[in-house]
Amino acid sequence: MIVAGVDVAEERKGLDLVLIDVDRRILGSFGRLTVADVVSLLLREHRPDLVCVDSPSGWSRSGASRRAERELAAMGISAFATGADPGDHPFYRWMRVGFRLFRDLAASYPLFAGGALEGRAAEVYPHASAVLLAGRDRAEGETKVAFRRSILRSQGVDEVTLPNGDRVDAALAALTGVHALEGHWTCVGDPAEGVVLLPIGGGLRRGGGRHPQGQPGPVPGGSEQPFELRLGAPEGHQAHTFGYVDEQVHVALGALLPPGDTAEDRGLPSP
Repeated sequence: MIVAGVDVAEERKGLDLVLIDVDRRILGSFGRLTVADVVSLLLREHRPDLVCVDSPSGWSRSGASRRAERELAAMGISAFATGADPGDHPFYRWMRVGFRLFRDLAASYPLFAGGALEGRAAEVYPHASAVLLAGRDRAEGETKVAFRRSILRSQGVDEVTLPNGDRVDAALAALTGVHALEGHWTCVGDPAEGVVLLPIGGGLRRGGGRHPQGQPGPVPGGSEQPFELRLGAPEGHQAHTFGYVDEQVHVALGALLPPGDTAEDRGLPSP
């Protein structure tokens, strides 16, 4: 199975596309593409099983931010707030490129809304994927690109061929989809305004701030209050609740696992 990851930017800069299979092999890496280029590569040449796009898929219908971004914030993961449509504002033009990509793919890859994954185009967020797969945020002094490259390496992806941070983000987007196809996924948000697909990885926390050593654990300003995360559910799966607990942080997450599986079987943190 193959997953395509797309990093979105204004078309004057170009979009980046990386294709990865379930063995973590990079099958294709492309840069400075237009939306039409991406659509052609996906529909006419590669036909991946899942497309993961690093872009919001819709404007907020619930205030200054979307439900997905508020739920990420509750997990201690910062995200840019996608508000209501601001009109023709230069800052948001890259988002409109992402909207157009989702729209142009929709006939062949309908938008993921929390259920079936195969044959869908899913909104992803490489920063969140990186934190969840690493079980930590960036350490102080660690660059974003170095942090994300280290995660790709730890996941068996040969990132040395990726020339820049945009291509690294496209690869992280694709890797998120690989985890999802393997059953290690959850999601946040409201289908009416955009659901973000997330990998289930090393650890989660609640509360803002970055741990000084970049390790999972007490985060300055964190909260002990547990929370629940709404999940998309593949048919026939059951909810299993697990969490990460230390002196200051308690995270409760309902993870979707096939009947009979446990969090420990999947390498997930236990309560």
